[in-house]
Amino acid sequence: MLARLIAGVSLLAGEWLLVSLLFDTGDMNTGREWWAIVVRKGPVLVQIGVGAGLLLCAGLWWSLRPSFRERSRPNWNWLAAHLASFVVLLLALRFVLSAELRTAADPGRWVAGTGVLALVTAGLWFRAMIPAARMPDAWRGIGVAGLLAAPAGVLAWGAGRAARELWLALPDATLRFAEPLLRLTGGEVICRPNELVIGLETFSVTVSEDCSGYQGIGLIWLFLAVYLWVFREGLRFPQALLLIPLGTLAVYVMNVVRIVALVLLGAYVSPGLALEAFHAQAGWMAFDAVGIALVLLTQRTSFLSRNVPGAAVNEPGRDATVWYVAPFLVLVASAIGTAAFSNDPALWYPARISAAALTLLLFQQHYGELRTLWSWEAVGYGLIVGGLWLLLEPAETGSGRIDLPSAWSPIAVDAWWGFRLAGTIVVVPLVEELAFRGYLMRRMDSLYFERVSLQVVSWKGMIGSSVLFGLLHPGHWVAGTVAGLLFAAAVQRRGRLLDGVVAHGVANALVAGVAVATGRHGLLT
Repeated sequence: MLARLIAGVSLLAGEWLLVSLLFDTGDMNTGREWWAIVVRKGPVLVQIGVGAGLLLCAGLWWSLRPSFRERSRPNWNWLAAHLASFVVLLLALRFVLSAELRTAADPGRWVAGTGVLALVTAGLWFRAMIPAARMPDAWRGIGVAGLLAAPAGVLAWGAGRAARELWLALPDATLRFAEPLLRLTGGEVICRPNELVIGLETFSVTVSEDCSGYQGIGLIWLFLAVYLWVFREGLRFPQALLLIPLGTLAVYVMNVVRIVALVLLGAYVSPGLALEAFHAQAGWMAFDAVGIALVLLTQRTSFLSRNVPGAAVNEPGRDATVWYVAPFLVLVASAIGTAAFSNDPALWYPARISAAALTLLLFQQHYGELRTLWSWEAVGYGLIVGGLWLLLEPAETGSGRIDLPSAWSPIAVDAWWGFRLAGTIVVVPLVEELAFRGYLMRRMDSLYFERVSLQVVSWKGMIGSSVLFGLLHPGHWVAGTVAGLLFAAAVQRRGRLLDGVVAHGVANALVAGVAVATGRHGLLT
């Protein structure tokens, strides 16, 4: 039943995406007739409809929770009717959202008919996805949520407008907070609010919307949403919700500090280093610092956490979290650090891999799960993942080459490539599988993740950890998510974490082999 609903929601999302890509209301920017206003305000109505639809889906989800474990399939006849209705809806939208609508005999009837057709299409989807036996439960859930759906949709739209105004005001606020901090350095400060320019006499920057801090705020909201959900068993609510405004304020303050540091680095050290390396990575460093600080604050404050400091030192899973996650954190921190303070961070790859490898060696006595026999099935999973990755990778993306300094000796070049391949095929699979399949996949099921057998992990853990694994690979999130799901399947097959490591290593070896053989070194990044 749950898989049926997930497939149905995915179908709706795909249909909505198709409509948004195919049509716009640009041709209907004039006219005072009611139908012209409805068409022109289409995007607003869609935003309100999405907010209302989310609340309806929440009511539907809640009412059908007891039946999630039931086996069921979509009603194929009703599904076919829904798809046919959707095709007709596309044809109607093609006419309604064009200038030809004004030449129709009765434009209002066309607009009203298209609206009715959209409701019919949604109703057919509902009938196809909800079993007849569960229809009363579904209607009850929708009935309760339906009373609040329209107001919730309007509130969501209003909140979006308010948020947009806030984002537009952020650059000016960032500029005004950064100016007094720069004056503390004693230099001659340049501040032109109308142009959003801030800096010193020898170096200045423009604080655009992208530098205003809204991206960091959005990321910390996403991080905290995942953190609050995954660790909900050990947190105190509603106190834990205070992390959201606290994290928002902390990220914004860190962004102001980032702007100040950028100006100082450009004025007193190197403009190139400031604009190329530091500017690209300082935001991630600030985000990571805030995220880690919030987690540490939560785990050490009884007001926010049920695990009072010092009361559960020997609880299962408490120390194991460090063993499974520390190598990954070291690898990420070293990558961000070298990228922030070097114009060519690739040269520092051996140092990053060595730091992660040393962390693995430090905790190697705790990795008993890896001391098992590997399987040929894991190799098969790895070949599938590697093949899919290469198929999904655009040819131009991986076309770049890694150019090492010409002054390096052949031994130094060979040593660098040795670290590069060893890191890609051995160290990275170990680090990422310990963090995502060993820890996160099971942590989504239980606070004491070590007690969860890898053979019985839930769909929630598999999907959640795979999506986050995909987000770890910017520009490749689809391929990364699919890869995460297949690695999770390899682990669950025999309940052995080593199978995930082997599959991951084989996949990386295949991609690395193609990269070296063809000169498409971009595949390694």
